[in-house]
Amino acid sequence: MNIRHLKIFVIVYQNMSVTKAAKILHIAQPAVTRSIQDLENDYGVCLFDRLNHRLYRTPLADELYTRACYILDSLDELDSTLRHNGGCKILNIGSTMTIGNFMLPNVVSQFNRICPTVQVKVVVSKSSDIQQKILDNCLDFALVEENVSADYLDKEYLGTDYMRLILPKDHYLSGKKRIYMKDISQFPLLLREKGSATRTFLDHIFAIHEIEVNPTWESASPQALINAVSKGIGISILPEKLVQQDFEAGRIELRKLQDEELKRKAYVIWHRQKIMSDELKLLKELCKKIASGEK
Repeated sequence: MNIRHLKIFVIVYQNMSVTKAAKILHIAQPAVTRSIQDLENDYGVCLFDRLNHRLYRTPLADELYTRACYILDSLDELDSTLRHNGGCKILNIGSTMTIGNFMLPNVVSQFNRICPTVQVKVVVSKSSDIQQKILDNCLDFALVEENVSADYLDKEYLGTDYMRLILPKDHYLSGKKRIYMKDISQFPLLLREKGSATRTFLDHIFAIHEIEVNPTWESASPQALINAVSKGIGISILPEKLVQQDFEAGRIELRKLQDEELKRKAYVIWHRQKIMSDELKLLKELCKKIASGEK
């Protein structure tokens, strides 16, 4: 196995086509086929099943892809470091929506004051996308809530995030002394999109209470859901930090549920094989410090 084998394998895996891989790499199709066959023959393994002139990934190919991406990206990073020694370093971090809105600006601001020559690039997206970017070595580390289950990921506890039931002003449930999970199933639900950390967490809670969920609205934008609730379109459950400003402005009402605490843990995650530079270690410690409430 050599670097060329890995590069060809990664392109084939991503495109699931020898023809497309050959065009992208600007080499002949037989050369691509031979490279994959060399890998398989050298180790006596099958990376792709061939059925009806189509390729299908095997579980071993999935594992090799994760490791190959990490190796190739590490080599690119090393090459860049050697070529631009002394230049501006770049750190790539990711975050889910809640943490990205409320913690990251403070983290990056403080880090920039300490390390002005290091550039921090941030990606804010849904949890599933963030975790995949970590596995693909596109991010150095990320801040996410719950549901950290992928192999090759390490994590450290950041803190606890609380969620609240959001109601329009003067909603029927506002008059109830105690509100239970079964109560909210009777009203139109406005929820985050599938794959987001918030939706994954809530789907698990709904399943525990045997509540079938058919949202009236689904949105990647928490603010869109808050606005819809304020107009009486339905009710929602969102992180308390995201809705506090609208609550204080009198646009919505917030309530706790009697039979669910609706709390989740937040973590900083990174690839298990990631080599942490001094700058990355400092940035990670800043995240933990600010999450704990320290100034």
